[in-house]
Amino acid sequence: MSEQDKYSDVESAWLTCKHNHIGDTVTINIAGTQFRTLITTLNKLPLTRLGKLSADFTYIAQPVPNEIYFDRDSMYFRPILNFYRTNILHFPHDLCVPLIRLELEFWGISECDLAPCCQEILENFDILEKEKGKLEKEFNSFKTIKTTHYEGGCESWKQRVWTFLNDPTSSRGAKVWTTFYLLLLFTSIWTVALDSIEGYRVERPVNTSLLKDNLQFSDHQMLYLQKGSHPFLIYADNVVTSLFTLELLVKICVTPDMRGFLKNVFTIIDLLWAVLHWCWFTMYMTIIDTVVNLGSVVPVFLLTFLGMMSLSLRVLRLSRIVCYSSGLQVMILTLKASGKEIGLLILLLLMGSMVFGPLIFYAEMSVSSPNIENIPVGFWWAVVTMTTVGYGDMYPSAVSGYVVGGVCVVLGMVFTGLPISVISANFTKYQAFARSIRSQERKGKTGETGMEVR
Repeated sequence: MSEQDKYSDVESAWLTCKHNHIGDTVTINIAGTQFRTLITTLNKLPLTRLGKLSADFTYIAQPVPNEIYFDRDSMYFRPILNFYRTNILHFPHDLCVPLIRLELEFWGISECDLAPCCQEILENFDILEKEKGKLEKEFNSFKTIKTTHYEGGCESWKQRVWTFLNDPTSSRGAKVWTTFYLLLLFTSIWTVALDSIEGYRVERPVNTSLLKDNLQFSDHQMLYLQKGSHPFLIYADNVVTSLFTLELLVKICVTPDMRGFLKNVFTIIDLLWAVLHWCWFTMYMTIIDTVVNLGSVVPVFLLTFLGMMSLSLRVLRLSRIVCYSSGLQVMILTLKASGKEIGLLILLLLMGSMVFGPLIFYAEMSVSSPNIENIPVGFWWAVVTMTTVGYGDMYPSAVSGYVVGGVCVVLGMVFTGLPISVISANFTKYQAFARSIRSQERKGKTGETGMEVR
């Protein structure tokens, strides 16, 4: 192997050097900035790049004597050269960590040689990068299934429809559709809410005596059995549900990943809600009169169950707003990351209720007609008091009860304050990352617009 091949691993650098007549100094030119040092200084670290070069400076003829040229950043080389001089490798803390690592790799120096303060900065940087990757993965979990880009044909049409339905930022039409979709969601909730008001229900011919004699119904059940839904509310609810069902069928037809789409939580909610709603509506329209007039209790409970499930899934469909709101995403991720703290909060409240429930019961025993009749009621009072809710349904009336209540309030504030501070810190972390994501997205759109203008 020739001397030229021996140093062929030096990237992006033109090396020229020649031992001077005295043989004790050498000039290192870093992108135009010259550093002069002793040959013996470089020999202190023989396994590094400069240490290996210092072993033989006569392997090539030089147009510029006594000089080595490297096309590197002089700002990062100064700490490198000081390391040869003082055996202490310290970088200013305002320098970029990835570039520091690139320089260390180029000059053949290990990160283990860094000063403790610099090693701590690199470790903190690694922790932040790992946490950033974790946060990015968590935020990406709210995004819809990635589309595969097709060129022309039917698949390209499917991709455009899928993007239109799932990405509000893809076009103005997609934003309008998303707004309309959210309005439909709220409309579906309000139709059920208005249907529960007696003034919005209409009379139906029923055998009232048979209902009262054979079945035990509550006032709310009698309201739903004796009065039917208003025709306008039925029409509005069916129109909204039909649009949701149509949108779901279109998504099934154009999804780029059928398996991933069907595994999605929002898809499962939509499918269950559509099936339960149409089953409930069919049963309600076909057998409700028979149920009311014959007094059959089983179909009534079945209709009630299907109605409750349909309403629950209808409300859960509002969770789709999470895909469009970064604030809601931050809240959900904060609660997810604060699971241990929330568990600790619940444990502290349970322990406090177990202590103050019996205490308030015995403290109120001297009262002739105590408001807190037993210890389980005391448990309820303790939880309400420790959380500073204070419904006012249960309260102490003796002096000893006032003392127990005061201590319960103070400890409740302490118990709830400690975990909430950690939850608040998690919220701040996710909120800051969400802001950085929005800032990067805005910069990306600005860059794309600038390129198009050019």
